[in-house]
Order: sequence, then structure tokens, then C-alpha cells
Amino acid sequence: MRIHGLQLQAFGPFAEREEVDFTVLNDAGLFLLDGPTGAGKSTVLAGICFALYGSVPGDRTPESLASTQAPIGTRPEVLLDFTVGGRRFEVQRWPRYRRPARRKLKDGTGLTEEKAGAVLREQREGEWREVSVRADEIGQLLGQVLHLDADQFMRVVLLPQGEFATFLRAKSADKETLLRKLFGTGRFDGVEDFLARRHRHLEAAVSRDRDQVATARADLLSCLEDGLGDDWWAPGHDGAECDDGEGSGRTAPVTGPDAGGACPPQDWTDGDLGARGTTAIDEAVAGSRAARLRAATALAAAQEHLETLTRRQQDLRQARAWRERSERHGELAGRIAEDRVALERHGVAVAVDRRAREAEAAEDAHRSAVVTMEGVQATALEDGHCCAWAAEVEDCTVDAR
Repeated sequence: MRIHGLQLQAFGPFAEREEVDFTVLNDAGLFLLDGPTGAGKSTVLAGICFALYGSVPGDRTPESLASTQAPIGTRPEVLLDFTVGGRRFEVQRWPRYRRPARRKLKDGTGLTEEKAGAVLREQREGEWREVSVRADEIGQLLGQVLHLDADQFMRVVLLPQGEFATFLRAKSADKETLLRKLFGTGRFDGVEDFLARRHRHLEAAVSRDRDQVATARADLLSCLEDGLGDDWWAPGHDGAECDDGEGSGRTAPVTGPDAGGACPPQDWTDGDLGARGTTAIDEAVAGSRAARLRAATALAAAQEHLETLTRRQQDLRQARAWRERSERHGELAGRIAEDRVALERHGVAVAVDRRAREAEAAEDAHRSAVVTMEGVQATALEDGHCCAWAAEVEDCTVDAR
């Protein structure tokens, strides 16, 4: 915001119209309002505030600033010319005031009250154009342009003279309270508390995140060391096996953002560790896939060989069974031959036995005949006529033997 000019009439100690040209002062960058007590320094600042917001600093009212030295009926007013946000405005305000009535009033004073009013104009294309004549609408428009309400403007832009002097003389311990009173910072306490709580919350979250990162880092290192070896990070360390497209099973070194370095992974940044760890894992996975492919091929060949061996084993078992049956058949054939010989021998023995029994029967019959014959012979011997016949029979018997 830049003030170009200020006009005061019948306002404070200024009975007549007074004009302050701020253009020359603005070129200086910094200027001082100086004068004895009652000269109107505070009135100039109060006039600026009244023109913008329709109110004045402190406990005074705009009506109380009407000059008592101006002729009765002179309208107290303030006109402020300023630029803000690249737009130039001119605002004119006046408080309630009393002027002579045109006819005699019942109260006998002969004075009537004029209402407060305001006019806002904006310079467009080199001409002043009226924007509004309603005080409430003007206040709303200027508040949107200035981005400050009256209380904020009076606390931040206009410092009450007495309280600022107190601030200059105050001790460091007392300045905080005075600054709170001057600038109304109490409403910022809640913001400060919120920000403090938010800071603690975010600090705790950051601490948790750091712990999680540290845990994840340790887990990653442990997994890499368990899966790839303690020296997986070394430049000369052969990484996981990878396939060169021909199933050769050659190995490829681990590469990464710090592949040429010799520092251990504990000294790496999280980004480098993640990048190199990911690369190592990817290469290990590729090697594992190649190894799995080779293992699958070998497994298929082994299964085919196993099936061949299984068929051979079955053939061998069948041959062994045939051999055992053949051996048993040979043994049975030998036994059968022996049994056949025994059977034949048994048949011969039966015939011999039968003949022996027949011979024994014949011998028994012979003995019986001999006995009978001996009896007959004895009888014949007794009979003289049979002696000769008995001798012949004995001779025949001897010949038969």
C-alpha cells in the first residue's frame, strides 16, 4: 500500500482543510512525523484509519474528533488517496456532526444532526469513477483489497504512541506481554500450540519412519548376506548365476551405483543400498531361474533314465523269476526221475516179492508133500511091496533137487 495524499477538515486540531502530500515523503522511503504535543501527529494517523475503516484507534469515537475550533456547521471529513495492489482509490468519510437547522427546532438549539457518510472512487483510465456511497459496502470492498480488518490494521500498522513508548522502556521479560497486547497475538497461541503439537507428531512419525527404515535396512542386509554371501557387495564377488541365453550357467558380477567402491554396505546411503541390493536380488533371481530351468531339464532326463531303469528292473525281476522257476522245474524233474526209478524198482520188488511168496508157498507145499510122502514111504516100508517104489521116488526127488 502506498499513500499519495491525505486531506483533513474540521478534524481534530485541524479547523480548516489541511492537505498532506505523501508523494515526496514516499520517495524518501522513511520519514518522521514530528511536532509538539497537540500538533496533530496522532490525528493524521487517526485520519488515515478513519478513512479506510470508519473507526479510529483507542477508545475515542470518530464524532469526538470533530474540531471544536471550526465554524459551526462545517462538516468534519477525511479524504485519503492511496494505491494498493496496482489499483488507485480515493475514499472520503465524515462522521455524524451537527449543523444549523434551516428552521427553528423544538429543542431551541437550532442545530440538527447529519448522518455519517462515505464515498469510494477508483481511478480508471485516468478518471475518477464512483464505486460506492454505502459505508458498509465500502468497508467490505476495502477489507478485501487491504486483506486487513480495522483491528488488525490498528495493531500491526498503527502502534498507539503511549503503549509503544512503554514497549521501548520495557524489560525483555515484559516485552512479550506488551507485544501480545499491541498486536493481539493471543489468537496465534492456538496456532502455535497446534504447530507445536503437529511438530511433535511429525517428529514422532519421522522417528518411527527412521526406525522402520533402519529395520528394513538391517533386514535387507541380512537377506542379502544370507542369500548371496557376506561379500556379495565386493567388486570382485561373483553374483548369482545368470543365463547367457545358451544355458551355460556363467556368473555375472553384482553391479550398482557404487559398484566400483570398496566400502562396506553399512556405509552406503539408503538409495545406494536399495539400488545395489535390488540389482543383486534381480541377478540372483535370474540365476535361480536359469538354475531351475537347468534342473528341470536334468530332472526330465533323470526321470526318463529312471523309467528306463524301472523297465529294466522289471525285466530283470521277470528273468530272475523265470530262472527260479526253471531251477525249481529242474529240481522237480530230478525228483520225478528218481521217483520214476524208485517206482520201477518198486514194481520189480513187488514181482520178486510175489515170486518169493510163491516160492515159499511152493516150498511149503513141497515140505508138506515130503512129509506126506515120508509118511506114505514109512507106510510103504512097512509094506514090503512098496519098498522098491519108495526107492525110485527118492531117486526122483534127488534128481529134482
